[in-house]
Amino acid sequence: MLLRSPELLTRVQMLGEHVRFTSELPKRIREFAILIAGREMQSPYEWYIHEPIALRSGVTRETADALAAQRRPPHMTHDEAITYQFVTELHKTHMVQDATYDAFKVRFGESGVVELTALDSYFGLLAQEPNVARTAAPENVQLPFNPPWKS
Repeated sequence: MLLRSPELLTRVQMLGEHVRFTSELPKRIREFAILIAGREMQSPYEWYIHEPIALRSGVTRETADALAAQRRPPHMTHDEAITYQFVTELHKTHMVQDATYDAFKVRFGESGVVELTALDSYFGLLAQEPNVARTAAPENVQLPFNPPWKS
């Protein structure tokens, strides 16, 4: 979709490069947050791309399966638990409670809070663009949820 607006694509890519590759947040936490965002946005394409990366980055199969089913994963690390709380609150209430903000800030600093919020927003955009265009995962890929246009 973004190829249809080259200038926007160029600008969005710069944000994406940072949140994906140079963010101070650990890769495992970034990929975990991307899975949460992809599932919250019901994005089959985002899930298809990032589930294998998340698994290679240390997110467990049990955790990925729980996220796919829109359940709170039962055995999260402390970092995953505070990330899960932050991102799911952000999606459900469009903000986070003070306690959630503080817990994430204690672990990752104020810049970590800003980076996680930007990462979630970036992947929200990347989820919505393919959903609007009805961009499905490849035919041979088994997804754990239906795209929104088939729900």
